[in-house]
Amino acid sequence: MDVCSAKVFRSNRQFGLDFYNKRHRELSYKTPNATHLMIADLQHEFPDRVLKITQNIDDIFEKAGCHGTIHLHGELTKARCEVCGHIWKIGYADLVGTERCSLCKATRVRHHIVMFNEQAPEYMRLYEAVEGLEANREGKLVVIGTSGLVLPVEELARYALYSILNNLEPQEAIDDQVFSVHMYENAGDAALKIAVLARRSYCCTFRERTLIFEFSMCVLNNWMTRLSSRSRRALRICLCSSTTSSEKFLLTLDFRIVSQVKDLRVWNKCMYWTLPE
Repeated sequence: MDVCSAKVFRSNRQFGLDFYNKRHRELSYKTPNATHLMIADLQHEFPDRVLKITQNIDDIFEKAGCHGTIHLHGELTKARCEVCGHIWKIGYADLVGTERCSLCKATRVRHHIVMFNEQAPEYMRLYEAVEGLEANREGKLVVIGTSGLVLPVEELARYALYSILNNLEPQEAIDDQVFSVHMYENAGDAALKIAVLARRSYCCTFRERTLIFEFSMCVLNNWMTRLSSRSRRALRICLCSSTTSSEKFLLTLDFRIVSQVKDLRVWNKCMYWTLPE
């Protein structure tokens, strides 16, 4: 889009400010969906082990309760001084073009957005995180909702021992076979399944203080054989809570099964889903 390019912004600064003012005013009405909340829950459950990197410029992750999110392309709710580089929060207030930087007092203030043909310094943190995946073979990668045209997520997945891809539909720029598991469905519908898989992966690194119930493919296939006469085959797995504070009982499932289930939902500490026909 031309209005999002640095060249157009320099030639018509007020037009660019008005465009982004409208975009960030709309953010005030946006609320987190199941995926944002799922990621926030994982971060709270595994402090300092969940790193969130997004190409989006909204603040919905922050609304969901996430902290430390890396915004590769900037944030609409912040302003930046083009002279000294100072960045500060503006919330949903408009930038009218007469604001002054609180540090250097310059008037060249704009939204903290990376436009086309501009450098994106936060990409260095992305590459550092990817290098960390390769160095620490316990690291996991979850990719949700991307065309693969801006970021080479297929290549990023090669650095991870375990990776998950969730898109609404296949993308020409992404070879989904590179990922450990891929799901083509609405991100909100896939959120619980992603959470199960992510926790399963993390559990593998906490065996000394976590008891894991793991159901093998053989057991699950046996159950499905018994239920095959039903038009809607359903399984009910109880999630048990530990009686001690030092242990946590978790349920883990083979990702080949979890990635195929439909209508996953939780009720009264039990997880229900329907297997495909």
